[in-house]
Amino acid sequence: MIALRTVANVWQVERRNKNAEIIARRAGKIYDKLVGFLEDMTSLGNRISQARVSYDEAMAKLSSGRGNLVNQVEQLKQLGAKASKSLPASVLDENDTEVSPSPESPGALPEKLAASATG
Repeated sequence: MIALRTVANVWQVERRNKNAEIIARRAGKIYDKLVGFLEDMTSLGNRISQARVSYDEAMAKLSSGRGNLVNQVEQLKQLGAKASKSLPASVLDENDTEVSPSPESPGALPEKLAASATG
């Protein structure tokens, strides 16, 4: 009986050792997967930052930079361009779009034409 118990104990120790090896291999795989995941998340964060920079640059051209498109088209409308829609107030609040036509403006009518247009 003692010999059988000794053999059973040896087998238990051997099973534990095999399980410990399997656990160690699995832990290594999990660790490597986590490292890869963190690298991917860092890369994703950098790309999101780059996308934000591109978005901000595009919005500056559209509505907030010097000579932006929103300001230019609103000036065209104020100078008499026929449009059936208006820009949203939220966009216009960000821009200073007051325009007063002057003879020096490239789009201003010459004085003779302006006088004849009014009668």
